[in-house]
Amino acid sequence: MEFFKNSSNCLIIFARKKAIRMKRFSLWMFLSCLWLPTFAQIESKTLSYYQEAAQKNSPLLTDLRNQSTMNADELRRLQAMYTRSHAEMTGYCLFVPIISKDNQKTQFELFKQDGTDYYGYDLGQANSQMQATVTWTQPLLGKPFYKEMERNASLQDDILRNNISLEKHQLERTVREQYLLCLLDQQEKTFTDTISALLEREQKLLKALQFRGLARQTDVQLIHIQQTGDEELRRQVLQSFRSHLADLNTLCGVGDTGLVRLEGSKTLQSPSSFPFEEKYRLDSLDVKQKMSIYNLQYRPQLDFFIDGGMRSALDKNLYRHFGWSIGLSFRLPIYDGGQRKWRQHQMTTQMETIHAYQEYFERQKAQRLAQYSQLIEGYRQRQMILEQQMKEYDNLLKTYQQEIAAGQMSVVDFVTVLQNKIQTEKNCMLLKTNKELAEAALDYWK
Repeated sequence: MEFFKNSSNCLIIFARKKAIRMKRFSLWMFLSCLWLPTFAQIESKTLSYYQEAAQKNSPLLTDLRNQSTMNADELRRLQAMYTRSHAEMTGYCLFVPIISKDNQKTQFELFKQDGTDYYGYDLGQANSQMQATVTWTQPLLGKPFYKEMERNASLQDDILRNNISLEKHQLERTVREQYLLCLLDQQEKTFTDTISALLEREQKLLKALQFRGLARQTDVQLIHIQQTGDEELRRQVLQSFRSHLADLNTLCGVGDTGLVRLEGSKTLQSPSSFPFEEKYRLDSLDVKQKMSIYNLQYRPQLDFFIDGGMRSALDKNLYRHFGWSIGLSFRLPIYDGGQRKWRQHQMTTQMETIHAYQEYFERQKAQRLAQYSQLIEGYRQRQMILEQQMKEYDNLLKTYQQEIAAGQMSVVDFVTVLQNKIQTEKNCMLLKTNKELAEAALDYWK
C-alpha cells in the first residue's frame, strides 16, 4: 500500500510539472502571437516627415543656400580688390628686324638699332626692345567702394533668405496637398475593408438562412455579385493609393517604394502666415542699390604704386637698364554723354513696374482669401448634410439586417441601400478632402 501511495504521489507531481510546462508553452505561444504582428505592421509616417524630406532634398533650396555662400565669397574678393594691395608682373619683348645694305653689304639683322640704308620699319620710330616690371599697387580711396558692396551683399542675403522661405512655404503647400490625396485613398481603402467585412457577415447569414429555407439562392448570388464589385473597388483604391504615394515620394525625394500608413488629417499643422509683400520691398531696395553701385564709377579713384624691373632696347648695354619708379594714379570721369541720366530713368521705370506688381498681388491675395473662405464654408455645410444622410443610411441598414435575419425582406433592397451608402460615403470623403485642400490653400495665402 505504501508503494502505491508513493507511486500516486509521484504521478501527481509529474502531472503538475507537465501542466506547468503546458501553461508556460501556451503563455509563450500567446506572447509570440502578440509579438510577431508588430513586425508585419506597416510603417507609419506623418506629414512632417515628408515636408522635412522635401526641404532636405530640394535642389532649388540647395541652390539658394549655395548662392548665399557664393555671395559671402564674392564680398571677400571685393574687399581684397578695393582695400588691399596687389602686385602684378608685366613684360614684353619687341623685335624689329630689317634688311640692311650698309657698307655695300646686304644682310638680315634682328637687333639693328640704327642705320641709313635698309628695308624695314623706321628705326627712329621703332626698334627692338625689352621690358619686364613688377608693379605693386595700393588703392587709397577704395573703402567707400567696399562699404557700398558690403551693403549690397547684405541686401542680396536678405533676398536669398526670403526666397528660401518662399520656396519652403510653397513646398509645404504642395506636399500637404499631395499628402491629402494619399489620405483620401487610405480612407477609401479602410471603408472598402469595412464594407467587405459587412458583406462577408451577410453572406454567412444568408447561407444559414438558405439552409433553413428562409432565404433564396438569388439572395446569396446577389451578395456575391456585390462582393465582387467591392473587391474591384478595393483594388482600384489600392492602385490609386500606390500612384499618389509614388508621386508624394518623388516630390519629396524619398526612395522608399513600399506601402506606408499615413497619419490622419487631425495631425496636420497649419503653416504660419507668410509675408509675401516682403519680396516687393526687397526688390525696390535692390533696384536702388544697383543704382548706387552704378554711381560708384563717377567717384574719384586714387592709387599709389611702385614698380621695378627692366626697360631697355636690345643692345649690349641691356644689363644697365634695371630700375624702379614710384607714383600716384588718379581717375575721375568728367562727362559720360548723358548715360547717368538714362540709367536713373531706367531705375524709375523699374520701381513703377514693381509697384504695379505689388498692387496686383494685393488685390489677388484679397480675392483668394475671400474665395477660399467661402469655399470652405460651403464644403462645411454640405459635409453636415452628407454626415446626417450617412447616419440615416446606417440606421436603415441596421433595420434591414434585422429583417433579413428574421427572413422578412428581400436582399435587393438591402443591396440598393448599401450601394447608396457607399456612394454617399465616397462623396463625403471627397468633400472632406476638398475642404482640407481649400484650407491648405487658405493657409498658404494668409
